Amino acid sequence: MKKTLKSILAITLALIMSFGTLTVFAAEGDTLKWYHDNVENSAEFVKYEFFGNLTEGVNVISTDTDVNSRYYTMDTKEGYYLFTMGELFHGSYIWNVITPKKLNNGIAHGTKSTVLDWWEILDEENEEYQNHFIYKFNAGENIIGVDVVSVPGYEAPELTIEYLGENITDFDVETEEFIKGHDVHLEESEGWVFADFDVRFSEEKTVSVKNNAIFFTCNEIAEGENIFTFEIEGLKKDFTLTVNSIDRYIESAELSNAEKHSEVFVDYNGGYSHHSINNEILTITFTDSTKQEVLINYNSGTFSLPNGKEYEVYLRYNKDSDGNYYLCINTCGEAIKKYECTATQCNLAEDGQALINDIKSNFRRFFNRLSDALGDATYYNTIFEIFESLFGSFFDTLINASDLFGGIFENIVSFIKFYLVG
Repeated sequence: MKKTLKSILAITLALIMSFGTLTVFAAEGDTLKWYHDNVENSAEFVKYEFFGNLTEGVNVISTDTDVNSRYYTMDTKEGYYLFTMGELFHGSYIWNVITPKKLNNGIAHGTKSTVLDWWEILDEENEEYQNHFIYKFNAGENIIGVDVVSVPGYEAPELTIEYLGENITDFDVETEEFIKGHDVHLEESEGWVFADFDVRFSEEKTVSVKNNAIFFTCNEIAEGENIFTFEIEGLKKDFTLTVNSIDRYIESAELSNAEKHSEVFVDYNGGYSHHSINNEILTITFTDSTKQEVLINYNSGTFSLPNGKEYEVYLRYNKDSDGNYYLCINTCGEAIKKYECTATQCNLAEDGQALINDIKSNFRRFFNRLSDALGDATYYNTIFEIFESLFGSFFDTLINASDLFGGIFENIVSFIKFYLVG
């Protein structure tokens, strides 16, 4: 009966969700109950099925199964290990590698923090990437959790494991120019910078990390040169980095056909919309009088600064407290140009479509809550727990239904009032 009830719940959930997966409970083989958040709440654990041993070198992660949450054992030395996941987002891929903080009576608790983790772009055009994790292990047998997305017909992904050494011996940080508020952030006396840096290990191995966060301490960040104290695994070093605001580099910006895009459409409910900006040229003038043309598609584009880095420029429509609308050209958290917009009231047909979209949004929120509630019930193991969860979800769903129809009624009344009263 328990298995039948869980099957019914899974089928019901699949019918009301356009996507999503449920945890697969293996019929055979050892399983490991894993509380990722370190709290013993039966709605929050995941079951991992045992899939064998991992070794240094290349490990092929089988996709001849629908079990996506697996755990492996690995005999490790004392020290640091680098895990490199194969190409992501193409066919079958590994999306996470984790290890528990502790084991208690055969149950895994928490997830250990990585020493370092970063992405590497292999081919941006074809969306091919690699993900890297560095964990520190004690000597002996350790548990490695591997989360996999299996797609039939694609090659099995590979997980490469390399021992780096017992200790971190040194590191270097690139001291190029950085943009304050974008590349460099500070909260009180602690901050982080997105930079390239090399980390050296006792096995005479070096890992090069590209454009990743590395943490530092300092009292404040001034324009120009700053001395930051960086720390990795207890090893501290001082580096001098040049930090500037974006306005030190950019003088102005002009969008081609700006008048064409300086209009917003206001609906019956006070919401506003606008056309997407495509195939336009943004001309950026730098403080040294040089210019750079940036192609804008889907309201964004990229440009380069003298530090050799690329930065995104994005175009957004905003409404101020006085009810004025602006097209803002932003980069690195700053608006480098603003165009004032005219507001055009939607006609009856457009407002009717806006009303339909608002009602659809209300239904989507309702069914998302319902699917979450049904999904939670499938995590429980006893019939009592499942029914308790379902009946609790049932009454919560009634409350959500009242909110749903109340929201729809409010939208309809607002629509009628707008056209009858104004």
